[in-house]
Amino acid sequence: MVNPLWYKLLSLTSWLTIFVVFPFEQHRVLAQITPDTTLEAESSRITPNVEVRGSLADLIEGGAERGANLFHSFGEFNVQELQRVYFANPVGIENILTRVTGANPSHIFGTLGVDGAANLYFLNPHGILFGANAQLDVEGSFVASTANSLTFEDGSTFSAANLGDSSVLTISVPLGLQYGTNQTGVITNRGNLSAGQDLTLSAGNLDLQGQLAAGGDLTLEAQDTVQIRDSGTVPFTAVAGEQLLVQGKEEVDIFALNHPDSGLFSGEDMVLRSASTVLGDAHYWSGGSFRIEQLDGSLGDLESPNDPVIRADGDVFFDSYVGISLHIFAGGSVEINDSIEITGPDLVNGLQETVTLSDGTTIQIDGKNEPTVDIRANADITIGVILNNGGKVFLTNQYQPNLLLDTPNGITVSSIDVRDNFGGGSVIIDSRGGITLNDTVDVSALDVFSGNGGDVKLIAQGDITLNQGANIFSYGLLGGDITFNSGRDISLTDSLIRNGNFINLEGVMGGEIQITANSLSLTESSVLATTTSGAGDAGAVKITATDSVRLDGESKTGNTSGIFSQVNSGAEGDSGGIELTTSSLELTNGAQVSASTFGVGDAGAVKITVTDSIRLDGESNNGILSGIFSQVNSEAEGNSGGIELTASTLEVTNGAQVGASTFGEGNAGAVKITATDSVQLDGESSDRTASGIFSTVESEAQGNSEGIELTTATLELTNGAQVDASTAGVGDAGNIFVRNAQSVFLSNKSSISTAVEPNSSGIGGDINIQTNSLTLENNSRISARSQAPGKAGDININVSETLTATDSDITTSSTQSAGGAINIIAKDIRLRGDSDITTSVFSGVDNGGNITITTDSLIAFADSDILAFVRDGRGGDITFLTPIFFGFAFRPAPKGTDPVTLDLNNRVDINASGAVDGVITLPNLDFITNSLTVLQDNLIDTDNLLANSCIVRTIEQKGTFIITGGGNLPTRPGDASSSTYPTGVVRTIPSDSPTRPWQKGDPIIQPTGVYQLPDGRLVMARECS
Repeated sequence: MVNPLWYKLLSLTSWLTIFVVFPFEQHRVLAQITPDTTLEAESSRITPNVEVRGSLADLIEGGAERGANLFHSFGEFNVQELQRVYFANPVGIENILTRVTGANPSHIFGTLGVDGAANLYFLNPHGILFGANAQLDVEGSFVASTANSLTFEDGSTFSAANLGDSSVLTISVPLGLQYGTNQTGVITNRGNLSAGQDLTLSAGNLDLQGQLAAGGDLTLEAQDTVQIRDSGTVPFTAVAGEQLLVQGKEEVDIFALNHPDSGLFSGEDMVLRSASTVLGDAHYWSGGSFRIEQLDGSLGDLESPNDPVIRADGDVFFDSYVGISLHIFAGGSVEINDSIEITGPDLVNGLQETVTLSDGTTIQIDGKNEPTVDIRANADITIGVILNNGGKVFLTNQYQPNLLLDTPNGITVSSIDVRDNFGGGSVIIDSRGGITLNDTVDVSALDVFSGNGGDVKLIAQGDITLNQGANIFSYGLLGGDITFNSGRDISLTDSLIRNGNFINLEGVMGGEIQITANSLSLTESSVLATTTSGAGDAGAVKITATDSVRLDGESKTGNTSGIFSQVNSGAEGDSGGIELTTSSLELTNGAQVSASTFGVGDAGAVKITVTDSIRLDGESNNGILSGIFSQVNSEAEGNSGGIELTASTLEVTNGAQVGASTFGEGNAGAVKITATDSVQLDGESSDRTASGIFSTVESEAQGNSEGIELTTATLELTNGAQVDASTAGVGDAGNIFVRNAQSVFLSNKSSISTAVEPNSSGIGGDINIQTNSLTLENNSRISARSQAPGKAGDININVSETLTATDSDITTSSTQSAGGAINIIAKDIRLRGDSDITTSVFSGVDNGGNITITTDSLIAFADSDILAFVRDGRGGDITFLTPIFFGFAFRPAPKGTDPVTLDLNNRVDINASGAVDGVITLPNLDFITNSLTVLQDNLIDTDNLLANSCIVRTIEQKGTFIITGGGNLPTRPGDASSSTYPTGVVRTIPSDSPTRPWQKGDPIIQPTGVYQLPDGRLVMARECS
């Protein structure tokens, strides 16, 4: 449907009167209309002062009729000012074809028309000049041309150069124009030319001002150049009810910005076509598509040194653009395959608007004061390169969206460069579909010490995709904000998104990176990073992905994917940290999330909230571990911001790590993990680096470890995995807390440990474990040790059910200082194989650590030992708060026993040796000893006992203690549980017969239970009746 605007403009041009002073004399014409004799008897006739359409006019009749064609031929043809000249339109005539065969151009200063609906063709190879008051009154189509001849469908021609004779005239339909080799003819227009159907001006050159209007197609075609101009008082308008074509084979040169009403308008498609770049300083309105083409139909180039505004209801296509601020409004798609280069703002006619984005925020479009690329479409936008120094780039296909149409594919851009010496520009892309970047978007300041980096904002209802090599940079005194908001997925492949500060002013913060999506994927060494290289703080990285965040892979150069917030070497600001919220997080093959400092400033905190699972796995090919880190690097000064993870499950495998550490001057931050279901740590990397959770002070560092807190239902460490808070520098090791666990399981050389390493100073951290069950297997360890002057930490374990250790240790040790204590509270403790609970001090006069075990039962088998050893000081005390203790082949070791001799001796040892021995407090073992001692032979006459004995209760109100024997002797009928009670002596069953030994054939009375005598012996008998 044709836009009503075109009809309004067409109507406007029909009555607009124009007054212009031209450099030529137009009030006199040397000759008027002179027919030639080439048509002989069918020559044209001019009748003056004939009333035509209500006014007097000169009527041209005669001519040669051939079918629907009427041919006229003139030697001269001119129309004076105020003169009205009309061609008669006999019945059945559809095309009036007129040629001027003389050597002079035609001057049309008045009205030229057709008294009917026929089309009018007017040829003068020497030129045609339409004056300021020139008008057309043509209901059909009008063609004015300086071509040599008209060509027809049957191959014949009607020539103004090679006259021939009337016999060659044809009834065929005219098809086109044919030019000679030397095309010097010019059509000049200063008037108001309109045709009811098509209007065509075709010449060697076109020099156009004034108004042109066609109810159908408007064609402005030159063999050389089309030149269009307006003035401050007279607009230039070209209005086509249907298609508009401007074609200059050599050049199209348009400047029509002097008057606010100037412009080119079409109800359907508009095409500007030339072999060279189209100079197009004008405003364009197209009811269809808008295209810049080369002569072969491929896309061409547009240049506008001033101010083009392109409005199209359909698509907009051209290959490249150079000029000042560019504004495009398209109801369809926009395709600019090569490049857009903006040279500056439009200081005179620049467009200024407030635009509301799809997320509800607004931006300012100011093409007058800011170099601007402003492209608004309703379908796909595809652009190669955009160069706009310090300016704004706004791309959207949310312009008057038609929701009945299919969702567009989106917006695709290769690269955008808006850098400038005094600050970067800005990029805003708002897509109803997806957004795809194929190369770099750079909004940095060229001189990072002279201006700020610009902002980048990408909004998409579909996916946002950065293909291989696509990067986004914003560097400057302050880096700009980089914001992605996708209704679906965001993926980066071998891509970098970075902003950075260089300002030497404290207390200011650079821009943030903010990502919102359904899912985020970074692969092949893709990176999100905020940095500071000055005194200002780096911005934060904030990510919200409702479904998942996945980081994987490395580039050919060995770099890995990651999310970083960093203080660079030499900087004095703080890192802004990382905040990440998603349903699942996966880091694999060396991918990392890290906040760090290499300068003088704090590494930011890493805070990750995941509703489902966190999975960290493996390493890159060159040994970079996957993981989540907060780190103070070597020679840096600042604190690690620590790590806080919340998830349903956390899985760390194959060398991956969660770690807060310091290699410089500053504290290693706390690691706080809450996993409602489980924390699973497993395995090692290829170089045997353990998977695990760490908070460490590294060698030559100065600072404290702030420890580790784990709150989870299930904690599993397998195949060498570790939880470690240690110091190898100048500072304290951190504490480890495991809270509210249902189970803690360690196997295959896994460990939970705190340590003070050699050549360090500081005290060891404590280990605190609270769980329902604790299991250690196959050389696993819970340890707090010190190999430096600092005291080893304590181990505090609280198990509501069972602690089981198999070939595993719970130990504290110190080489130069006081040993840490071990405090264990458990319902039951089972030590199997070579499982030890030990505290040791290998030098110095400090006391050994105490061991306190509180349990309902402690059962130790094989070579399990409980030792508190000090070489030079007082041995630690060992205290058993338990009613039941069993030690396989247990024998208390003599004082001064070397604990080394107590290992691998296939028995349970308890020892508290030192220069002054510690105190060992054991429970009363008589009951257990009697209970488990093999019964001696012949304590009781078993024959008589089995046959006749019974037990008499001495205190009837007490319960009965029953032990079921190995022969499956049942408990006493009616007793729900067993308990001890003292008994009297064993008596024979009263009998009237003389007492005699039982003999074969006598009745056997079955015993009903096992009873303990006052001396502890056990007998099988029955109660006396």
